[in-house]
Amino acid sequence: MGFVRQQITRVWSFLLRPLLLWVVTKASPESPKQRLNLTDGPIIYLLPRKYYTDRLVLMQVCKKYKLPLPEYNLEIKDGNPAICVFLDDPKMVIPASKNDWQIHSQLRAIVRRWANAVQFREYKGSLQIVPVSPFWGKNPGREERSVLNLLFSDDDRAGWLRRLFIVLFQGRNNTVYFSKPYTLSPDQHIDVSSDLDREVYRIVRLMRFHFRRLRHAVLGRKLYDREQLIRRVALGRLVREEIEREANLKKTTVRNLETKARRYAREVAADQTYSMVRLFEILLGKLWNKLFDGVEAINVDKVSALAQQNFEIVYVPTHRSHLDYLLTSYTVYESGLPSPHIAAGINLNFWPIGWFLRRAGAFYIRRTFRGNRLYSAVVNEYIHYLLSEGYPITFFPEGGRSRTGRLLNFKTGMLSMVVQSYLRNSEKPVALVPVYLGYDKVMEVGSYLKELSGKGKKKESFSQLLAARKLLRAYYGKAYVSYGEPILLSKFLDRFQPDWKNLRSLEKPNWLPLAVNHLAEELAISVNQAAVLSPVSLVGLGLLSAWQKALPRSELASFIDLILALNQKCPFHPNVSMPLTDPEKIIDVANQLQVFSTFKFSGGDVLHLDALESTVISYYRNNVAHVVAIPSLIARFFKYQESVSLDDLKVGCKELYPFLRDEYFLVWSDDEVEALVERYASALCELGLLIRGDSDHYQRARPGFDHFENLNLLGNALGLTFERYTLTAALLAKHADHGYVLESEFEHQCRNMTQRLAILNGVNNTEFVEKSFVQKHIQLLKKRGLLRPDDKGRLLIDSRVSSLAKSSRKLLSYDARYSIDRIFSHSISK
Repeated sequence: MGFVRQQITRVWSFLLRPLLLWVVTKASPESPKQRLNLTDGPIIYLLPRKYYTDRLVLMQVCKKYKLPLPEYNLEIKDGNPAICVFLDDPKMVIPASKNDWQIHSQLRAIVRRWANAVQFREYKGSLQIVPVSPFWGKNPGREERSVLNLLFSDDDRAGWLRRLFIVLFQGRNNTVYFSKPYTLSPDQHIDVSSDLDREVYRIVRLMRFHFRRLRHAVLGRKLYDREQLIRRVALGRLVREEIEREANLKKTTVRNLETKARRYAREVAADQTYSMVRLFEILLGKLWNKLFDGVEAINVDKVSALAQQNFEIVYVPTHRSHLDYLLTSYTVYESGLPSPHIAAGINLNFWPIGWFLRRAGAFYIRRTFRGNRLYSAVVNEYIHYLLSEGYPITFFPEGGRSRTGRLLNFKTGMLSMVVQSYLRNSEKPVALVPVYLGYDKVMEVGSYLKELSGKGKKKESFSQLLAARKLLRAYYGKAYVSYGEPILLSKFLDRFQPDWKNLRSLEKPNWLPLAVNHLAEELAISVNQAAVLSPVSLVGLGLLSAWQKALPRSELASFIDLILALNQKCPFHPNVSMPLTDPEKIIDVANQLQVFSTFKFSGGDVLHLDALESTVISYYRNNVAHVVAIPSLIARFFKYQESVSLDDLKVGCKELYPFLRDEYFLVWSDDEVEALVERYASALCELGLLIRGDSDHYQRARPGFDHFENLNLLGNALGLTFERYTLTAALLAKHADHGYVLESEFEHQCRNMTQRLAILNGVNNTEFVEKSFVQKHIQLLKKRGLLRPDDKGRLLIDSRVSSLAKSSRKLLSYDARYSIDRIFSHSISK
């Protein structure tokens, strides 16, 4: 840098330094030094625009995170000398000129000095160029121009005078983004006389593209004008076609139908504003600090990478709490991504919350579209507008909050709209991002228990919101937002329907429903693969697996250690995360959340669950039960058998696995089960739970040792799943002589018998007798072909039912088998 330019920079830096008292800056990523992983050598911090305020905040962040400080001159030497260089030079009012080559003279001079030093063997290190992007606020602005836009939105083409106003208005919300360095290696052998200009031009072009892509990923699309959007949706192709159809069919006027379409669009459409998003960010930050010990966003880098590749992001989270709406948007926004539009049920559009949520990005849809094709067309057109224009979307595919903690079967309505929109316009790539939401403690779990016991669901209202204030005084541990493996829609369609790009009509293709069902299954599997083994869920796995729902603290710690070790030796999936790995700390955290009781003894504390605690903690156990589904099935074979051959183990697991796969959304196919069983069995041997003997026989660990107790607990980890399998299979076997059963009658008998089995065995678990579990299991039997509907409304029973009943009985204790036999000793019609 020339002497005169140095002095000008020093003067401006001195005059603007008081602004730092106003500015609040944070870095992205949170640990930039670790992310950058800078090697020994000179560093160029490259900023997109020559704003002295940007240089000041860069200095501030470098000091805070102990990064090399940018000097006014760069010496080519060992160590980490650094300098700050700008890509473009904006004027006082007019934007920067992209063809201003003069501003790149400093970059050219530095590269020349480095190349000369390398050429003459004065220096052997690399030159590292670190792109740095300061953002003042995250206001993307609106489509229309206004004075407010000029002052509040961070425009990358602003002159430095306007930039000063932006800093004054947005100084409390400044983020400096550090990107991975672009490295010039000595091996490149840059010829100063011929290659220099070409290399600098290439660097400038790459950096311009990078800054533009990052800006789009962080700020997103400019916000739309709601009234213009409503008119556009009402004039959309799907809506126009439906209006013409109904006008001919129902003998009504086109004008009336257009008015109705606009009314529907106004009912649905969000009215997102930056000021409301920013207000929610501040308020929710305070709320999370009050409710939780922290909010952990896991694997968010995958989503950021997709956004920077210009993917349209569709977030598909689990639904456990009303906080999910807020938590999803908050973590996405805090992670440096645009706040998404969220599909919310019309039940949340009550005063005054509905007004606030709509301006934060919520759009409201009815629970069902059945019988209203015009409304369906309006919603489809609105979804298509959001996707085609680049607005991220969030919707909850389970349809409602899970009352049991398990992942519910996905409803395919919104998912079908996303796929149809992409088929209409596939120019912008779409990525579906599964999101696992977990809590150490769910606020609504008390109301879930009441609903499961038969009480009706309370309608959301302002009075109910006021009544929930007392919940804010409780302690809820941590919240977890874990991003699963994204599904790229184009790649999915290429696998499922290779000729999908040839589709030209707006009509639904015949293969669409089946494709959406497969897509829903893949998403559900990916969600479960991003599970978080939270402290409460691990404690729940252990205590609920014990016979009397009680364990000495040392034995519970041993079992938790086993689960963690098993997941390391034979990982369920790399995306499964474990916030804590010390069993003692895990138990302490669960104890703070008061999810179990403790008997104090001189010989060691005993942790136990009463009836209510058992039901509550089963919710959290169900969040992660799928992670141990296969090892639990294997362990169950050894619960009542001392020795099992590998072949028998494979056959037994293979026969029952399809039900586990469909119920717990597991990824492995039927053909992979045998290898999977052998792999898990080997891991259990390494951990001491099984002993491999001669002739490929496995024996359980000797009684009286921790390994034996842990094997028993592991076999009970899925709760009463195997009892339900056995009961329904035995009931079908009783009906096998007739060859069929009536569905309503069969469902009624299943519920009655599960209730009787629960009473006979002293089981106090609403999940066991809950209606939806019985219905789901019947659907699984249909899917596996063991029950086949005929044209007379009956369910035909397959002959394989007897074999299934025989295999599943091996997993039950003598008492459980005796209880089932006692039930069947009476007439099954009772």
